[in-house]
Amino acid sequence: MDRLKKIISEWKNPRKNVYYDFDNISNYFYNKKINDFVSDSVVNDIDLDDIFIYIDRTTSKIGQQYLYFKLRNYQKDEDITQLSNIFREKPQLREKIQVELSALNNRKAYEFEKLFHTNLIKPKQVKYYKYLFLFTLLILLLSIVNKAFLLLIIPIFLINFALHYKNKNYTSYFFDGISQMLIAYKTAKNILKNKEIDQIFDDKEFLNKINDIKKKSIFIVVGEKLNQPSLIIFWLLFELIKIFFNLESIVFFSLMDYIKENKKHIEKLFVFIGKIDTAISIIGVEKSNQTCKPVYVDKKTINVENIYHPLIQNCVKNNFSLNGKSLLLTGSNMSGKTTFIRTIAINTILGKNLNFCFADKFEIPPMQVLSSIRISDDLFESKSYYLQEVLKIKEIIEASKNSEKSYLFVLDEILKGTNTQERISSAKAIMSYINNSQHIVLVSTHDIELVTLLENEYELFHFSETIADNELKFDYKIKKGAVSTNNAIKILELYGYPKQIINDAYETKKKLYK
Repeated sequence: MDRLKKIISEWKNPRKNVYYDFDNISNYFYNKKINDFVSDSVVNDIDLDDIFIYIDRTTSKIGQQYLYFKLRNYQKDEDITQLSNIFREKPQLREKIQVELSALNNRKAYEFEKLFHTNLIKPKQVKYYKYLFLFTLLILLLSIVNKAFLLLIIPIFLINFALHYKNKNYTSYFFDGISQMLIAYKTAKNILKNKEIDQIFDDKEFLNKINDIKKKSIFIVVGEKLNQPSLIIFWLLFELIKIFFNLESIVFFSLMDYIKENKKHIEKLFVFIGKIDTAISIIGVEKSNQTCKPVYVDKKTINVENIYHPLIQNCVKNNFSLNGKSLLLTGSNMSGKTTFIRTIAINTILGKNLNFCFADKFEIPPMQVLSSIRISDDLFESKSYYLQEVLKIKEIIEASKNSEKSYLFVLDEILKGTNTQERISSAKAIMSYINNSQHIVLVSTHDIELVTLLENEYELFHFSETIADNELKFDYKIKKGAVSTNNAIKILELYGYPKQIINDAYETKKKLYK
């Protein structure tokens, strides 16, 4: 009962003070090599790894890896939708399965994925191991007849000893994966005892193949089971037998050949566990947040109600609509422009990939996201800030030519790495070019000049602030039209900059913008 309480507690709420090993978590995603996925650049721009941490309510490490894969994979999965519906209606079944999945909640379970994504290169001498085994056996039998053959026992033992420990690098690398695969097999069999879940998965042939692997791996697993203080004598005896005949290497490489032949079945077991756990994780997010299902339309439209950013505590919710145009968003510093366009991007990805959004309503065409938000100099490749931004936006320009996909392009302070005149001229040209009928562009900017240049092509919205008691106050509500005020100089004034600087700044502003 305590175990279940702990599982449910972790399932209902975001995990706190937990280390996330993204090198292992992301392995399945990177090794799978899919075509339509959320790029690393977008992940960085919208803090998608932090979103993953927030929505991760998985019980198993396999589920965690698969959830990450699904978050970055633009293909919707109907199995997960059906499973979510079952678990939503049957909480007791969900809890029972969560207990089953907890058997895979240890770091070793990350290694399961290696079995079908790592190509084992066997040592060349492996083909001689069987002959060496037969020779060892022959010498042992001959020594019973003639004691002189006992002289050969020691050199043979030393050869097999050297080979045994030389091959430990191979066996230890895959051992955890094999042991976790067997746990996953048992877990899957128990889960499939439920008829409703069994009916979702037509192809269950993988269980028979894994059962064959289980039979062939008994010898490998026995040694680990004996490796405990109470059975140390039996473990030492078993280890000596393995070394003397080099049995572990022979059995291991034979097993790995069989695993290589059945990689697709092993991956199906991984995916089965992953889908179950991902579906349960989604229900956990829904239980603790206001969410909705995305509604997909075939026109250039965004229509959202009470949308919010899940990582911002007490986030102000917004209603927002675009019809036939893209968005040009102006506003003061710190007013919420960048957070808003990130929020739309995050929910676009969540809706398409996991079938839920942090909103009361989220209506949009099915789109993939490309962004240019967070730019930095690349000192290692000697690329300036501006060049990094140019290269990022070039990817967006190339994507805008694609007639087979629809994109949501998200840009923050476009071309901010260059001078004002060229920035505004280039930004206008780029924004007009990428804003065609099939894509939607969300641009936040301080450049008010773009409002006049693009008012016929883009819908104008803004965020604003008020000043009360010498403090800037933001309502973080999006409003129609272009912003009428800026606060950069006012912020300097509020934070005690010398009056000479403030007056000079205002005078210069008047001269520049008469």
